[in-house]
Amino acid sequence: MSKKKRPPEHVRAQREGKERDEYMCAFCHKQVSEEERYLIQGHHIIQYAEDGPATKDNIITLCKECHDDYHAGKLNIDISAF
Repeated sequence: MSKKKRPPEHVRAQREGKERDEYMCAFCHKQVSEEERYLIQGHHIIQYAEDGPATKDNIITLCKECHDDYHAGKLNIDISAF
């Protein structure tokens, strides 16, 4: 995963994607309260490090656990379905 600082348009796209998905994980369907929104993350379908576009259409919403598991290779999400 890239350690580059995300430009504002990527941060905005992640926020918009999470809002669109009502802060619910696309994999395990965990939904969080307003106070726990920090637990939900926007994942770039086409990775930012691979010049993925800064649009909400390039974001899926994942909980922290699923996002960590995806990047650790423990979770297989068919991102082509999104």
